[in-house]
Amino acid sequence: MIRSRSRALPTPRQGDFAITLFDFEDGRPPRRRPVVVISSDRFNASRREVVVRAVSSRLDPAGEGDCLLEDWQRGGLQSPSRVTVWLKTVPRGALELRVGALTPRDWRLVRTTTRLDILGM
Repeated sequence: MIRSRSRALPTPRQGDFAITLFDFEDGRPPRRRPVVVISSDRFNASRREVVVRAVSSRLDPAGEGDCLLEDWQRGGLQSPSRVTVWLKTVPRGALELRVGALTPRDWRLVRTTTRLDILGM
C-alpha cells in the first residue's frame, strides 16, 4: 500500500519516481500510483507542470513503447516494474511523494522508448 502525506514534492527532477493521483480512462475511481518524471529539469523548474509516464508492477503484457525496468530495486521501487506508454502532463503540486529515481541504465531505456516508440523521433 502507498501512503500519501498529501504534501507537494519540491521541484521534481527528470527521472524521479513520484506518487500522484492516477485517473483511469475506463471510469474507475482515481488511485495514487507511481509515475516517472520525463520532462527536463529546466522545464520542471520553469513551469507549473511536469510530464510523466506511468509505472506499473503488471509486467505482462508489455506492449509497444513500454519498457521493463532492469534496476527497479536500486531505483527505489518495491517490485519489478515497467514504464508504460501512459504519458501525461500533471501539475507539479500533484506529485505527492518522491519514492526514488531511475538509474542511468533505466533512464536510457525510458528515453529511447519515449523518443522512438511513442514520439517517432
